[in-house]
Amino acid sequence: MAINKENMVKNDKQQPIKQEDNQHEPVESVNNVPLELFANLSTPKDPVRVQHPELKKIADQVPELDVDGFRDSLQLKNATIKDKDYSRGVVSIITIIANHYEYEFGQSNGIGYLYVDGYWQKISDDQLFELVRFTAIKSKVPVRVYDRSEWIVYTIKELLSRGRRSSENPDTETTIINFKDKTVFIDKYGNIKVNDHNKDDFIKYKLNYNYDPEATCPKWEKFLTQVIRKPNDRGRAEFEKDPSNDQIDYDTIKVIQEYIGYCFSKSFRFEKMLICTGGGSNGKSVFFNVIESLIGKANMSTLDLASINIASLRVGMENKLVNFSSEIGNTKDLNFDLIKKIVSGEPILINPKYLQPYETRTYGKLIFNGNSLLQRVEHSTAFFRRFIIIQFLVNIEDKNKEYNLAEELRKELPGIMNWAINGLKRLNSNKTGFTKSKQVDRTVKEYQAYMDNVHHFLSEFNIYPAPPLKKENKKWVELDGSEIKQENDWKTIELYDESEILTRQFISLSELMSKSETFFYENGYKKISNKELKRRMFENWGYDFYKTRNGQMLWIYAKDKVHFQSDYEVLTPQPEPPKPGKPQKEELPF
Repeated sequence: MAINKENMVKNDKQQPIKQEDNQHEPVESVNNVPLELFANLSTPKDPVRVQHPELKKIADQVPELDVDGFRDSLQLKNATIKDKDYSRGVVSIITIIANHYEYEFGQSNGIGYLYVDGYWQKISDDQLFELVRFTAIKSKVPVRVYDRSEWIVYTIKELLSRGRRSSENPDTETTIINFKDKTVFIDKYGNIKVNDHNKDDFIKYKLNYNYDPEATCPKWEKFLTQVIRKPNDRGRAEFEKDPSNDQIDYDTIKVIQEYIGYCFSKSFRFEKMLICTGGGSNGKSVFFNVIESLIGKANMSTLDLASINIASLRVGMENKLVNFSSEIGNTKDLNFDLIKKIVSGEPILINPKYLQPYETRTYGKLIFNGNSLLQRVEHSTAFFRRFIIIQFLVNIEDKNKEYNLAEELRKELPGIMNWAINGLKRLNSNKTGFTKSKQVDRTVKEYQAYMDNVHHFLSEFNIYPAPPLKKENKKWVELDGSEIKQENDWKTIELYDESEILTRQFISLSELMSKSETFFYENGYKKISNKELKRRMFENWGYDFYKTRNGQMLWIYAKDKVHFQSDYEVLTPQPEPPKPGKPQKEELPF
């Protein structure tokens, strides 16, 4: 007798399955086991112990099956039922009921998934263990069989092996956004295609709102113009309910728009993480709450940087769109190489408890929301170039606060998503990546300078990097004290007044290093090697070094002539006069 609405489970809590609910073609068999062989089914009497809601629905419909019925269902006749036969039967029962509910089991990277309502949900081994064990009990599998954990593990593998598998190398050029009602595909050229949900896409998340291509977000855009402002002379910004255009930092708003769209892309080619910083009462919390609703709590992990360091906790980052934390956390033992790997989308180690470690790329972008920045950093350009730092500089007084603003902005989620999609399309079309924001660039550079004791040392003596000498200049540069204004080909962003008049000169590298040791000691800084000092000056701050007859020299701009010792004078080597009758080779200062 086939499994149908007459013989499926009925009880007070669970409505019987209705034939008209099934939109698929009638299932004749599962794994080559005919449905009519599942005969003599009766109602289970024990309470369901499975906790996962969808798996519980499956468990509610598992029938009791005596030994003879189990043997007949597997077409074994009088043969002895082996342990693997019991596994095959349990898998068939679970699969039949799952198909009726339009569920499907699958796996990715050895992890189990269940397709439910338009996307693939991750199923833990513990949850599958509960379902298989419960099904075995109801199906009269002998205790000696289902009481062995290795048999249950084998059955779980059999269940997952018959499902779909996701690709380990997804298409990173196409952005897929899975809305509540549709799936939207955006190619690298910005073309949009809208499809119904499809199991074959193996999408592992779903948003909580529908796709509306015509939706807008005027309140959200106004909110950003109120809180993303240009700083005044005191480094703050004035809050205005109706902000004037000259004080709105439109470039920084574009960067935010592009990054929120970037969160939905599988590509990490722009290699950036977002840090929002500022004191209280500045709109940062409202921004956090709205973005959390836009992406969905279920699609986010919330690890701070200290927690990301722990491989077992990184399991929570897998298959998430974003790791969005309201705290940066203690960075005392921060693994800088790991952070650079995550920002760049490289494989990272995941170490689930009681399972074998494995590597994955399926994690999201990083966003942090804090009142302060990292207190420990890696002093390299490769580290700081991965930062986008957004400063919330306004101070909103109580009389100007709208305490239900976040709730009002949530009503515009479809429009905010369209706004983010436009940002993603602009980002993909920009040859240089994110929109150039003077405020963002300056904030990152100032932060790098603040954290670097080498920069503090150089600033103490008003030393700045000069433009590099060109190789076609085949004579030593005359340092006659002549004054020149700064030039346009400097290697670094200027952190000082552009109107300053500076002089060019050489200074001795050995004297510089000797003075730095004294400076670090007197100011309580950690001592660094001469090699590290030279590396930071060259890589981070754009200083150039040249070999001269007086030793290795540093080519700089300075407000005044630099003298580290009273009896020391910087000399410019001059070429010797040519000897009569013999041509003199011109020496290069390199």
